[in-house]
Amino acid sequence: MKETKAALAGEMSGHIFFADKYFGFDDALYAAIRIINIVEKSKESLSTMRKALPQTFSTPEIRIECSEEKKFGIVEDLKKNLKKSGLIFDEIDGIRVTTKQGWWLIRASNTQSVLVARCEANSKKDLEELKKNVRGHLEFCAVKIPSELE
Repeated sequence: MKETKAALAGEMSGHIFFADKYFGFDDALYAAIRIINIVEKSKESLSTMRKALPQTFSTPEIRIECSEEKKFGIVEDLKKNLKKSGLIFDEIDGIRVTTKQGWWLIRASNTQSVLVARCEANSKKDLEELKKNVRGHLEFCAVKIPSELE
């Protein structure tokens, strides 16, 4: 949001952020009122604003069962492997790899015995390529591949 100077941003989890007044709200009523205000002040309709957004293709949140004892170690092994391969990634909360096709992430859940994975791409073809990339990295760590990544 800060990087692109977006007026409004949201996450698949439902977290919504505004560029002014206060950054984060999980309150649906507050978000609805703010969006109504944005649309009211605009010369464009909400549907026109929505159509102007770029189309992306994404996986659902993929939960990969993994023992508590192993999940953080697997993420660390993935980081080491990615560093050896020379791939650049963000490691603030797990691993997020950004490419020209889109991005993928893998992180250890702090509340469940799972690894969480997601992919988002600019086309269906690019999404399949990102999923293939994630599968390869998970296979390297001997993680059972979930059907969502097949």
